[in-house]
Amino acid sequence: MNILNQLTDVLPDSPSALVFNACSALGITISASEAALRCLTPEFPAFCGEAVTIKLDCSAEEGDDSSFLYYEMLELIAKSSRPMAAVIESVSQPLSHAAAGDGMAKAMLAAGTAALVSNGAVRDLAGIRQAGLMTFAGGLVPGHRHLRWSGLGDPVHIGGMNIHTGDLLHGDADGLIVIPPQCFSRIIPACRLVRDFETAAHAELRRTDRTAAEKQASVQKLSKQLDTAVKALT
Repeated sequence: MNILNQLTDVLPDSPSALVFNACSALGITISASEAALRCLTPEFPAFCGEAVTIKLDCSAEEGDDSSFLYYEMLELIAKSSRPMAAVIESVSQPLSHAAAGDGMAKAMLAAGTAALVSNGAVRDLAGIRQAGLMTFAGGLVPGHRHLRWSGLGDPVHIGGMNIHTGDLLHGDADGLIVIPPQCFSRIIPACRLVRDFETAAHAELRRTDRTAAEKQASVQKLSKQLDTAVKALT
C-alpha cells in the first residue's frame, strides 16, 4: 500500500495530541495550529488527509471572474484517491466575512472533501454540521460580500502554520497539525509506542499508594523505555 494511503487510513484512529507526541518522540518538530484556529465540529472523529490550498477575499466590494479557481480546486479534490482538505486562506481585512457556508460545504463534500480549514470565519454552522464536513476556522459570522479567489496551489499561512498543497494534515477537536515527510515511515509504530507509554504512565499517576517521588521514578523509567523503543524504529 502507498505510504500516504496507509497514513490517511490508519492515523485517524489516533488523536492529534498523540500524533503530535509521537512526532516529538521521534525527535521531529512539527507545525501545529494556534488557539485562534478552532475546530468547529468537535463531535466529528479525527481526519487525516492531504491539503489543497487556495486564497480568498470574501469582503470585496465587487465580484470578478475568479470562481473558476474554486471549481478547479474541487476538481483536484475529486480526482484524488486519498482524503483531501480544502485549505482556504482568507486574505480579507478584517476577517469579518465568511469564507464558507453550508452551500460551499455541500459542494466540497460532493467532491470528496474530508475537511475545511480556514483562518477566516464561516457561517451556517448548523448546516455545515448537518452536511457532515469537518471544519476548522477562526470563528463565526453571518455573511460575506463578493468572493475573489486566487493562488490555487500557493503556500498559505493559517493558524500559525505554513501549509503547502500536498502537505499531510491531521486534525480533531484539539486542533490541526502538519505531519512532515520525515515522520511518514515511522509515525504509525511511534503512535503505538507512545500510546502504550501514556497508558502505563497515566495508570501510575492515578495510583494512591505511591508517593510523588515514587511516581516520578516510575514515569522516568517508562520514559527511558519509550526512548529506547523509538530509537529502534530508526
